[in-house]
Amino acid sequence: MPGEKALRKNETLYTPWLYACHSADGLNGMSQQYHRFLRDEIIRFPEQKPRPVHLNTWEGIYFNHNPDYIMQMAERAAALGVERFIIDDGWFKGRNDDRAALGDWYTDEQKYPNGLMPVIKHVKSLGMEFGIWVEPEMINPDSDLFRLHPDWVLSMPGYSQPTGRYQYVLNLNIPEAFAYIYERFSWLLGEHPVDYVKWDMNRELVQAGHEGRAAADAQTRQFYRLLDLLRERFPHVEFESCASGGGVLTSKS
Repeated sequence: MPGEKALRKNETLYTPWLYACHSADGLNGMSQQYHRFLRDEIIRFPEQKPRPVHLNTWEGIYFNHNPDYIMQMAERAAALGVERFIIDDGWFKGRNDDRAALGDWYTDEQKYPNGLMPVIKHVKSLGMEFGIWVEPEMINPDSDLFRLHPDWVLSMPGYSQPTGRYQYVLNLNIPEAFAYIYERFSWLLGEHPVDYVKWDMNRELVQAGHEGRAAADAQTRQFYRLLDLLRERFPHVEFESCASGGGVLTSKS
């Protein structure tokens, strides 16, 4: 949007880094050189650890979460040599399809009457790490959070805000919205022995405004701040940007 960043006198703007490389060995050489740079210089955690073999529940069960079946999946995964087991979308309150519940980051007690811990303990007893899917910056119109705080949507006053994948973007520039997300994910990571977070973002920023001004840059910086706070509080947790949505694809994160 126009006016994304208006500098005041003596104010400085730090733009994203541009990384480029050259290779005499063609595209393969460039790709290998760039990947080596990312591994050595950008990826912060864990240092020089081989990528573990994943099993993600998404295409196996989609939103149909059943703890007994998931634990059976974990047993089969461990027998195949899987090293990290990840529960994907559908674990939180009211999330039965992709049209509802983003923002309501509480364990779905109907699907998990005893919480997530029995599944997590079973996964770890099989010698695997445990991971979980999240999409912190998003909010569905059909969610308790939106019904309580429709004003927390990243939008421009006076304009109709379109949804993407049935969801809006949560405005992290609002202190209360930021605090809510930080508290919910501090609960998730503090109360459960999570090793890995798959951090998704399945729509673009459209008409990204805050207090009548363009706010895509400010939203991005608040995302970095949220990630930095969670990393500082939970240094053992590995965060990975999910590129299926393509919304989070940055060397900063």
